[in-house]
Amino acid sequence: MDFNGVDIYRCKFFTLTEDKKLKFNRGVHIGKTLDDYNTVPELQKISAYCYWIFRQDVPVETKYCAGAFLKSMAPKYVELEKKLRDIVIKGQKALTEKTEELAKTPGKKYV
Repeated sequence: MDFNGVDIYRCKFFTLTEDKKLKFNRGVHIGKTLDDYNTVPELQKISAYCYWIFRQDVPVETKYCAGAFLKSMAPKYVELEKKLRDIVIKGQKALTEKTEELAKTPGKKYV
Protein backbone atom coordinates (compact mmCIF):
# COMPACT_ATOMS: atom_id res chain seq x y z
CA MET A 1 0.00 0.00 0.00
CA ASP A 2 1.55 3.24 -1.16
CA PHE A 3 0.38 6.61 0.17
CA ASN A 4 2.20 9.72 -1.07
CA GLY A 5 5.28 7.67 -1.86
CA VAL A 6 5.34 5.95 1.56
CA ASP A 7 4.70 2.23 1.93
CA ILE A 8 2.17 2.04 4.77
CA TYR A 9 1.98 -1.73 4.92
CA ARG A 10 3.15 -1.72 8.58
CA CYS A 11 0.64 0.97 9.56
CA LYS A 12 -1.43 -0.14 12.56
CA PHE A 13 -4.39 2.25 12.43
CA PHE A 14 -4.90 3.23 8.79
CA THR A 15 -5.49 1.66 5.42
CA LEU A 16 -6.38 3.15 2.04
CA THR A 17 -9.71 3.34 0.29
CA GLU A 18 -10.01 2.63 -3.41
CA ASP A 19 -9.64 6.34 -4.15
CA LYS A 20 -6.40 6.54 -2.08
CA LYS A 21 -7.87 8.24 1.02
CA LEU A 22 -6.80 7.26 4.51
CA LYS A 23 -9.34 5.15 6.37
CA PHE A 24 -9.18 3.91 9.96
CA ASN A 25 -8.96 0.13 10.23
CA ARG A 26 -9.23 -0.23 14.01
CA GLY A 27 -10.38 1.56 17.12
CA VAL A 28 -13.51 3.59 17.66
CA HIS A 29 -13.21 5.20 14.22
CA ILE A 30 -12.96 1.96 12.23
CA GLY A 31 -14.06 2.29 8.61
CA LYS A 32 -14.21 6.09 8.66
CA THR A 33 -12.45 8.53 6.36
CA LEU A 34 -12.07 12.29 6.62
CA ASP A 35 -15.39 12.72 4.79
CA ASP A 36 -17.19 11.28 7.84
CA TYR A 37 -16.14 14.17 10.10
CA ASN A 38 -17.94 17.47 9.61
CA THR A 39 -18.81 19.05 12.94
CA VAL A 40 -16.48 20.84 15.34
CA PRO A 41 -16.84 18.15 18.07
CA GLU A 42 -16.08 15.42 15.51
CA LEU A 43 -13.02 17.28 14.23
CA GLN A 44 -11.86 17.79 17.81
CA LYS A 45 -12.22 14.11 18.64
CA ILE A 46 -10.43 12.90 15.54
CA SER A 47 -7.61 15.40 16.05
CA ALA A 48 -7.17 14.20 19.62
CA TYR A 49 -7.19 10.60 18.39
CA CYS A 50 -4.45 11.32 15.86
CA TYR A 51 -2.34 13.02 18.53
CA TRP A 52 -2.94 10.01 20.78
CA ILE A 53 -1.57 7.80 17.99
CA PHE A 54 1.61 9.93 17.96
CA ARG A 55 2.24 9.01 21.60
CA GLN A 56 1.81 5.26 21.08
CA ASP A 57 4.57 2.73 20.53
CA VAL A 58 3.68 2.02 16.91
CA PRO A 59 5.66 1.90 13.67
CA VAL A 60 6.67 5.28 12.30
CA GLU A 61 4.44 4.63 9.27
CA THR A 62 1.44 4.79 11.59
CA LYS A 63 2.57 8.12 13.00
CA TYR A 64 3.12 9.39 9.47
CA CYS A 65 -0.45 8.43 8.54
CA ALA A 66 -1.81 10.20 11.62
CA GLY A 67 0.10 13.32 10.58
CA ALA A 68 -1.10 13.00 7.00
CA PHE A 69 -4.67 12.61 8.25
CA LEU A 70 -4.28 15.80 10.31
CA LYS A 71 -2.88 17.57 7.25
CA SER A 72 -5.85 16.47 5.17
CA MET A 73 -8.13 18.10 7.76
CA ALA A 74 -6.73 21.56 6.93
CA PRO A 75 -9.37 22.41 4.29
CA LYS A 76 -12.12 21.70 6.83
CA TYR A 77 -10.49 24.10 9.29
CA VAL A 78 -10.16 26.73 6.55
CA GLU A 79 -13.87 26.33 5.74
CA LEU A 80 -14.75 26.69 9.42
CA GLU A 81 -12.64 29.84 9.70
CA LYS A 82 -14.36 31.36 6.65
CA LYS A 83 -17.83 30.68 8.07
CA LEU A 84 -16.87 32.17 11.42
CA ARG A 85 -15.31 35.21 9.73
CA ASP A 86 -18.54 35.86 7.81
CA ILE A 87 -20.58 35.65 11.03
CA VAL A 88 -18.22 38.05 12.82
CA ILE A 89 -18.18 40.55 9.93
CA LYS A 90 -21.99 40.60 9.74
CA GLY A 91 -22.23 41.15 13.50
CA GLN A 92 -19.65 43.93 13.45
CA LYS A 93 -21.38 45.69 10.53
CA ALA A 94 -24.70 45.56 12.38
CA LEU A 95 -23.08 47.06 15.50
CA THR A 96 -21.37 49.78 13.44
CA GLU A 97 -24.66 50.73 11.78
CA LYS A 98 -26.42 50.82 15.14
CA THR A 99 -23.65 52.96 16.63
CA GLU A 100 -23.79 55.41 13.71
CA GLU A 101 -27.57 55.65 14.05
CA LEU A 102 -27.35 56.31 17.78
CA ALA A 103 -24.60 58.91 17.26
CA LYS A 104 -26.94 60.93 15.00
CA THR A 105 -29.64 61.07 17.67
CA PRO A 106 -29.21 63.87 20.25
CA GLY A 107 -29.54 62.99 23.92
CA LYS A 108 -29.19 59.67 25.65
CA LYS A 109 -30.89 56.54 24.52
CA TYR A 110 -30.73 53.51 26.77
CA VAL A 111 -30.81 50.22 24.98
